[in-house]
Amino acid sequence: MRSTKRIRSGPFPWVLLLFLGVPMLFPALDDLSGQVLEDRESTVPLDIMDQQIVFSSSVPDMISTSLDKKGRMDLVWSDSRTGSREIYYLKIGRQGWKLHNDMRITSTSANSINPVVCSTRNDTTIIVWVELHDGTFDLMMSSLLYDGMDMELLLDGIQLKARIDLSSEPVLRTNSDGRGVLFWSEKGEYDYSISMMELDPASGVTLGPVEVLSGLGEVTSLDMEISSEGDLVLVWNGRYGSKDITDPNYGIYFTRMSANGTVLLPPIRKSITGNQTRPDLQIGKNSAYLVFSSDRYSHSGVIFSSFTLDGVDLVDDLPLTPPEWYCEDPSIQWDPEGNLSLVWWDKGKGWSIYRTALSPEDGSAVDTSSYPLTLSAFRTKGHPDQQVDGDGNLHLVYINPERDGIRLIRHLRPDLAVVDLHPDMSGRTAITGERITFRLRLSNSWPYPLQGIEISSLITLDGEVMFISRMERDLEASSEQDSLFEWTPSVPGLYNVTVMIDPDGRIAEMNESNNIRRLELVVARQSFDVVSRTDNADYIPGEGGESVVHIKNSGTAELHLNISVLGDISGWFGKRWDEAFLDVGSEKDVVFSFDVPEDVLAGDYLVLFEIRSLREREDLTMTHHQIRIRKIYNNNVDFNNYQRDIDPGKIQRLTFSITNNGNSPMFYTIDGTNDAGIPMSVAGSSLPDTLGPIQPSSRMTSSIDLEVPRNLTAGKNIHVEISVEPAEGGQRFSSTYNLTVLELPWVELEVIGGNEQTWCDDWSVLDMMVNLTNTGNAPDLVVLEITDSPPGWISEVVDPISSRVSLEPGENRTVLLHLVPEDVPGKGEHNFLFEASPASRADLHFTQKISIEVGEILDVSVSEKEAVLIPDLGGKQRVLVTFTNDGNMDTSYIVSIKGPGSDSATIEPMGGKRVLLNESGPISLQAKGSMSLWLEFELPEKVDQDTIIVNITCIDDPAIFDEMVIHLQLPKGSDYGSIMMIAGGILAFSLLVILFLATRFLMNRRETRRKDLMDEELDDDI
Repeated sequence: MRSTKRIRSGPFPWVLLLFLGVPMLFPALDDLSGQVLEDRESTVPLDIMDQQIVFSSSVPDMISTSLDKKGRMDLVWSDSRTGSREIYYLKIGRQGWKLHNDMRITSTSANSINPVVCSTRNDTTIIVWVELHDGTFDLMMSSLLYDGMDMELLLDGIQLKARIDLSSEPVLRTNSDGRGVLFWSEKGEYDYSISMMELDPASGVTLGPVEVLSGLGEVTSLDMEISSEGDLVLVWNGRYGSKDITDPNYGIYFTRMSANGTVLLPPIRKSITGNQTRPDLQIGKNSAYLVFSSDRYSHSGVIFSSFTLDGVDLVDDLPLTPPEWYCEDPSIQWDPEGNLSLVWWDKGKGWSIYRTALSPEDGSAVDTSSYPLTLSAFRTKGHPDQQVDGDGNLHLVYINPERDGIRLIRHLRPDLAVVDLHPDMSGRTAITGERITFRLRLSNSWPYPLQGIEISSLITLDGEVMFISRMERDLEASSEQDSLFEWTPSVPGLYNVTVMIDPDGRIAEMNESNNIRRLELVVARQSFDVVSRTDNADYIPGEGGESVVHIKNSGTAELHLNISVLGDISGWFGKRWDEAFLDVGSEKDVVFSFDVPEDVLAGDYLVLFEIRSLREREDLTMTHHQIRIRKIYNNNVDFNNYQRDIDPGKIQRLTFSITNNGNSPMFYTIDGTNDAGIPMSVAGSSLPDTLGPIQPSSRMTSSIDLEVPRNLTAGKNIHVEISVEPAEGGQRFSSTYNLTVLELPWVELEVIGGNEQTWCDDWSVLDMMVNLTNTGNAPDLVVLEITDSPPGWISEVVDPISSRVSLEPGENRTVLLHLVPEDVPGKGEHNFLFEASPASRADLHFTQKISIEVGEILDVSVSEKEAVLIPDLGGKQRVLVTFTNDGNMDTSYIVSIKGPGSDSATIEPMGGKRVLLNESGPISLQAKGSMSLWLEFELPEKVDQDTIIVNITCIDDPAIFDEMVIHLQLPKGSDYGSIMMIAGGILAFSLLVILFLATRFLMNRRETRRKDLMDEELDDDI
C-alpha cells in the first residue's frame, strides 16, 4: 500500500492523488453493554493499512514491541538470516516509516531467542534476550539511544544471569522512574520459581536478581503490568504448590508486590481450567483485566476476567466468543475512550487476526460484531503484538505467514471527514462563463478542536489542470462546518472535481471514503439543451436497444449539430455519429441503435454523447445516460457420485464442480446431511456454508469433508446427501453418496513413563513398558518389532515372547522391551524405533520413537593388574604398563608410582620420548583408546617393601582410577652383601664337590685299567 508525504510549500503534487493509500480508520462503536460477540465480518475494512516492514531470507520469530512517548514503535525479533539465530531491532515512526535499516543486536555463534523490549526515558530503549549455551540459558541485555538521526549502542550484550533453566518467556515493562522491570520464571530441581530485576539503560542492573516467588508447581507463561502506584501486578499460567496436572490448583494465578519485589498479596487462583495460552493483562484504576484462550467450551475461545488489585472478582471468566468459534492468543490494550482494544487469532475459514472493543465495566463487547485486520490461510506463532497510541491509532505487528518477514498493520481513528461536496446550482446544467459555487461540508468527530485544516481543491478536464485552490480552516470539537470555493468555467466539457483535506499533517495517507471527495460536472453552452435516455429499463446479453438524444434549440440562430457516441461501450453502436438541423425553438430526437454483446457482464454501463456545433467549433456540450444489463442465472453442478468404501478415522472427501455460465459473479450455499451423524465441513467450516464468488464463465471445484470416527462399526452403510444452491436464488442441485465403512485396526502406542529416559551406567537391563490400545473398529493380531536400534545396543521384545499380541477393539495391552548396551554407549541421544503392525493390513505401521539419553561416562582400566619382578638390586628395572580409556568422552590421565624407585622413575610411551615421571604431565586419550608405555626405575641396594603400585588416575574425576601391582621377589631380611657372600659360598662349595668327584672318578678309572692289564697278562701266561 502506498503513502503520500505531506508537502508544505511549492506546487501541489496532484499526481499523488493517483497513489493515495487508505488510512486506518477505527470504526465507530455503539454502546451495547452486556453483549458478547455474535458475528464476524468476512472482509478487511478498506481503511486498514497492511505493509511489510521486515524482509528476511529466514522466517522471523518471537516478536516484541513497545511505544515510546512520541508514539514511535520499538520492534525486536529473532531470525537466522546469518546462519545462527540472532536478535534484530527496528524503530518505526508514527506514520509507519522505518527510521533506519534492520539493526543486528547480537553477533555470537550462540542461538539468541525470546527478545523483549521496552521504551524508557530520554529516547532510550532496553532489549533483553536469552542466549543458549550447551542446553542452559543466559539472560542478556543491551540498550540504545536514538537522537532523531542515528542509533547509538549504550550497553552491548551484558550478561544479567547465567546458566538458568527458563520455563517461560521473560516479560519487560517500564516503571515510573524510566527504568525497565524484568520478570522471568525458572525450573528448579523440584519446583519452579519467579524472579525479577530492575534495569537502567545507562548502567545496567540496579536491583536484583530477586527471587520473588518459589515452591511453585509449574510456570509455563507469565505477564506483568505496573499500577499507577508503582506496584507490580503479576499473572502466570501453571500450578501453585503441586505437580499433578489434575490438581484443582492448576490454572492462572495472580499476585501483587511492591517495586522492590516484596509480595503484598499471596498468589490467588483466578482460573481453574487447563490448556490456556499466555494470559494477557492490563491494569486500570484499582482493577486488573485479564484475557486468555481456553478449550473449556468445545473449541478454543476467548475468556475475560476482571478483579480488584486486592484479588476480589468483578467479572469471573466471561466467555466472549461463541462455542462454535475457534480463537487463540488474545491480547488487550487500553484505547483513549477507556475501552479495551481486543485482538486475537481466529480460525474461521482460515487463520485471521480479528479486532473489537470491550467495556472494562463488565467485559461486554462494545459492538457485537468484530472485523478482520488481515486474512490468511496460515497460522503464525505467537499472539498478535498490538500497541494503541494516545490518539487511539492501532499499531500491530505479526509474522507474515506466506512470505518471510514481518508486517505492520495500522488502523487510525476517525478524525476528520468530508461529509458532502456539491455545486450550488439548483439542479441546473453548468454553463460556460457562469460562476459556480462549490459547498464543502466537514465533520470533526474528535472530542477536541482541530486547527489549520488544509483544504485543497483540483478541477481537471481530460487530465489537464483547470483550477487549483488551497485554504485553511479551524473546526470546533465534535462539530460540522461548511466551506465554500468558487470557479468560473470557460470551456465546455466533462470536468472532474476533487477535494482533499489534511488535518495539520496528522494523517499522511488519505482515505478516499473520509478525506477525499470527487464529483463529475458537465459544463455546456447556453445555445442548446440536450438530454438522453434509453428505450427500456434494462437489457439482456444479445438483445438490441436504442439510445435517444433529445435536443432543443434555445438559441437565436439555426443549429447544425454533430452528435457523436463516446465512452467504453461506443463499440456497441452500429452508427457512432449523426447530424441534426434545428430551427430556432425547435426540438428533435436523434436515435442511436446498439446491440448488447453476448458475453457482457451484468451491471450499469455509461454512454457519453458529444454534441458540437458545426458552425461554431467551440460551441460544445455533452450528455450521458446508463445502459443496465440484467443478471442471467445459468449454473451447472457436477457431482462425483459413485459407490465407495471408506476407512474410519480419516477424512472422506466428496468432490463436486460448479460452473457459472451466467453473466455476473455468483455465491453458492453448500449444505449436506448423513444418517450417521458424522460432522461435515467445507474447507474447515461447518455446513451450511457459502462459496464464491465464482466469476462468469468460470468453474470452481470444491469438496465436502466427512470426519469419519475411527470406531465406527465396520460394514456400516452411510447415506450422504449434499446440495448446491445459488445464494441469490435459482435451481438447487443435489446428489447422494452411499459409503461403506471398512475394517480398520488402529493401534495407539504410549511409552509408560515417557518416551525420553536416561540410561544409568550400572550395566543393568533397561526395561521399557509400552502400552498398546486398539482404537479402531476391528480385532487383529499385532506384530511387534524394534525396527531400528543404534549401534552397540541389544534390543528385543521380551513379553510377549512371540512378539505378537491379539487386540480387540478398545482393548489395551502392555508389552515389555529390553534395551541393553553391549559396551559403554556414546554420549548423547540414542534413538530406538518400536513398530506395531496389524497382520491383516500391510499398509498400516504404527511407530513410537524411544529416546535414551546417555550422559558423560569416565572410566579407565589397566590391562595387567599384577606383575612379578625379580629385581636387580642397585640396578634399573623396566616394566610395560598398558591402560585403556573405557569411557565415552576424551580425557587425560596422570601416571604415578608408590614404592621403591618412584623418585627416579621415567616413562617412555610407545614411539615416544622418555621423560621423568614427575615431569611427564597428563596423558590424553580418546574415548575407547589405549596407551602402552615403558616404566623404568632404579631400585636401591637395600629394599624395605616388596610391592610397587602404579596408579592411573582420571584428571577430570580423581575418583576414577585403576592400579597395577608389581610384586618384588626378595629374600626376607637380606641385603646385597649377604646375598653375595651366600652366593660365593655356594659357588666355592660347588667347585670343591666337583673337584672331589672328578678326582675319585680318575682314580677309579686308573684302578680299573690296572686290573684289566693284570688280567690280560694272566691270560697270556696261561
